[in-house]
Amino acid sequence: MQGQEKRIFKILDMLDEKAKVLQGARMAAYLGVSSRTVRNDIKAGNAMLKGEGAEILSEPGSGYTLRVYDRARYMAFRKLQLQESEQQYI
Repeated sequence: MQGQEKRIFKILDMLDEKAKVLQGARMAAYLGVSSRTVRNDIKAGNAMLKGEGAEILSEPGSGYTLRVYDRARYMAFRKLQLQESEQQYI
């Protein structure tokens, strides 16, 4: 898994875990990157999530939130991502 892809899945983990709005600056600090990088990763993440039952929404002045509209499809996507991640360590 490449750097941007790893960050995207960390962003999804943060949004999943918190289940609320997270500021881009806070995510950037946690990931050790710039806010611009977080914005680019979120754009790429939304492209990755297209058709997977979820999207990352930007709430101007507040931050980002994860909207899951098809829980089963999104969970299948995350499970596949986890399996692929684990295979890299074998």
